[in-house]
Amino acid sequence: MSGGFSVLFTIWATFFPPTMEQARWALLGLAISCFVLGSYHVWARERRALVEEREKRRLPELKGEIIGIGTAMVTVGHRSGTLIFPSLEIRNIGDKDTVVVDWGLSVNLPDKSVPAVRLMLDDKLRVDMDDGPPIVLKSVDQIDVKCAEKTIAAGGRAIGILVYFLEGYRKEGIVSRENTIRLVYSDVLGRQYELIRPTLDETKALPPGTVPYHPGLNLWPELQAEPKRKEKTPRSRRKRR
Repeated sequence: MSGGFSVLFTIWATFFPPTMEQARWALLGLAISCFVLGSYHVWARERRALVEEREKRRLPELKGEIIGIGTAMVTVGHRSGTLIFPSLEIRNIGDKDTVVVDWGLSVNLPDKSVPAVRLMLDDKLRVDMDDGPPIVLKSVDQIDVKCAEKTIAAGGRAIGILVYFLEGYRKEGIVSRENTIRLVYSDVLGRQYELIRPTLDETKALPPGTVPYHPGLNLWPELQAEPKRKEKTPRSRRKRR
């Protein structure tokens, strides 16, 4: 630790011989400096090891919620089936930023579980609904794409949609109280998470004509209802006497 100081003091003593008093104070200063620097290097090494150990223990922890589930009969190429597009929110309540990968969705029927195929939208997809106005799905709102490219910070959240296709199954056979969808995804460490929700959940059903709103996500801008105009009521005229 005192190698550098030894060189400096050797040059000083050779070319500029100190007095006895100067040498005494120089040796005292050298001892104090070596003690302080040596203690600092020991503390820095232990601190670095502690930070690395804490970093290893920091883990992401994801908590998801399926906000709503949309379904529609569609034809993709020569294949027909049910389009499933759930909207969901994922929060990172852990201590480490993470991406979300390895998405998967399956429909649990009374007798079996059927995996659905994930679709990646190029831009927009207009879905004609048989129980309401059409819905426009946008690729920029797909949460699986957003969370694969950008991390969810510790304490942050992500909101978006998923788009899946279940070939060969009609909507009537999917939307039922007995059937559920199972959604799985993983964090950056490969830990898998699971969400399960009935395909028909009357407890969270929206009133007819209501446009769903999710903070930070505008899925259906084309369907925002225009404000109603106030109708003028005819005034009754008083008869003159």
